[in-house]
Amino acid sequence: MFAPMVVAPLALAALAAAPAWQVTYAESGGLAGPLSDATVTVTSAGEVTLARLAGTCAGLKADPARLAALARAVRRARPGRWAPRYVQPGNPRGCCDLVSTRLALAREGSVARETGWFDDARGLAPADARAVADAARALLRAHRRCAATPPPRGPPPTSSAPPSPPSRTSP
Repeated sequence: MFAPMVVAPLALAALAAAPAWQVTYAESGGLAGPLSDATVTVTSAGEVTLARLAGTCAGLKADPARLAALARAVRRARPGRWAPRYVQPGNPRGCCDLVSTRLALAREGSVARETGWFDDARGLAPADARAVADAARALLRAHRRCAATPPPRGPPPTSSAPPSPPSRTSP
């Protein structure tokens, strides 16, 4: 029980010394259930933005353990080796009901790199790209309830009084 308390501050200090980065992970289509059509963006500072069709939640904070896991994956990633997309030759459009994953990694002082795959081609993507995606997806799952609340619709009520009946005019 004592060790995790000591390790977490050390891990956070190491994160602060590393170059800044940003990861964007998106999944859409398929039968993804509550995660369908969701995008999470995470910065090295632990800022999390989650966007879904139902709305966007900004200003979220990543918990230290998940942020440290993502930072390790980012540190080990070699995005310069990533192809733009990984697909099965017999299924380049991801038919049928497959989830499409998109991943972008931007590091301070480097060109941002993007890659992606459908479920059936996940094994074709490099292990380092999958590790970044898995760590980012863990943050998406951790914050999924935030984006599950739809934004309010229409203007806010201006009065608590009941509406007046419509007026009648005679011809």
